[in-house]
Amino acid sequence: MKGRRFEIDSTWVMRPCPACLADSSKLLFQKEQVPFVECGRCAAVYVNPVPPTELLSSIYNELGTDYFTNPDKLAQDFRLDRFYRELAMVPPKVRGGQLLDVGCASGSFLVCAQQEGFIVSGIDISIPSVEYANKRIGMPVATAGDFLSQPFDASSFDLVTMWATLEHVEEAEAFVGEAYRVLKAGGFLCLSVPNRNGLSMRGLGAKYHMVGLEHLNYFTPSGLRGLLKRRGFSSTCVQTRAFNPIGFWKDWRGRHLSGDFSSSNLIADSQQNIRLRERQSVKIMQQMVDRIVKHFGVGDLLLVTAQKV
Repeated sequence: MKGRRFEIDSTWVMRPCPACLADSSKLLFQKEQVPFVECGRCAAVYVNPVPPTELLSSIYNELGTDYFTNPDKLAQDFRLDRFYRELAMVPPKVRGGQLLDVGCASGSFLVCAQQEGFIVSGIDISIPSVEYANKRIGMPVATAGDFLSQPFDASSFDLVTMWATLEHVEEAEAFVGEAYRVLKAGGFLCLSVPNRNGLSMRGLGAKYHMVGLEHLNYFTPSGLRGLLKRRGFSSTCVQTRAFNPIGFWKDWRGRHLSGDFSSSNLIADSQQNIRLRERQSVKIMQQMVDRIVKHFGVGDLLLVTAQKV
C-alpha cells in the first residue's frame, strides 16, 4: 500500500492523547499527508485528526484479502515459534482457561493458544481474516466485528490478549476498559504495541515502515502504565523487546519491508526458507538483540501483562 495519499476533510476528528488524555500536542511529522503528533505530557505519538471508521474498515478488509491472508504472510504467522515472546508474558496460572484474542486476524495465535490448552475465542474487524481463522481452526471460534459492540459476558475470560491491536484503534482506553469488564477477577490482560521510545521509531520517524495510517497510536511505557491503571488494572509488567537491524537499515535507505511488530525478526520475510542450522543461528542472534534492547528499554515492541484485581 506504498505511495498512498489521504485527503483530510471534515469527517476526520480531533482527539486527545490516547494514553493520558492530554490535549497538548505538537506536530512531529506527516506521512501520506496524515499528521502524526506528539503528546506534550506522556510523549506518545498518535494520528490526529483520525479518519472515519468507514475508511479504516475498508483498509482492514483490503488488508484481510491482500495481506493478512497472503500465503507468504500466513506461512510466517503460523510458524511454530511465532509467539515465543508473547507466550512468555502469559502467567502460568491462567493456562488452560478461557481466552479471548482481540484483533485475532487470521487466527495464528488462536491456533497456538489451543495447542497450549486454552479454550479460545477471537474477534477482529477484518471479515476475510476471521473467515480464514475459522476455516483454519475448523470451528467458528472467531467473530467479525467491533470489540466494543460485541455482547461478551462480563467476567467470562481468564485471559484477554491484544497482540498488535491497540495501535490500530481510536478508542484505546475504551478497549482496555472493555477487556477489564469481560475478565474474571484475578484474570490477566496481555498485549503488545509499538514502542514510541524504540530505536526504530526514534531513529527513523516517518521512514519507519511500521508508521502508517493503520497504526494510529505509538505508546510510551509510562503512558501505557497510566492508561492501564486508570482503567483498574494493577500488577503491570512492561518489557521492551525486538529490534530488526536489517529492517532499520533498509528503512533508512527507503526500502520498506512488510510485517507486524510481533514478528520482527533479524531476517527479512523473503528469507524464511533458510536451512534449519541457519535459522537456529538467526534465532540465537535475535535473542541476544532482545536481551540488549530489553535492558536499555529501546526495543521496538512493548509487551505488557496487567491483572484485574
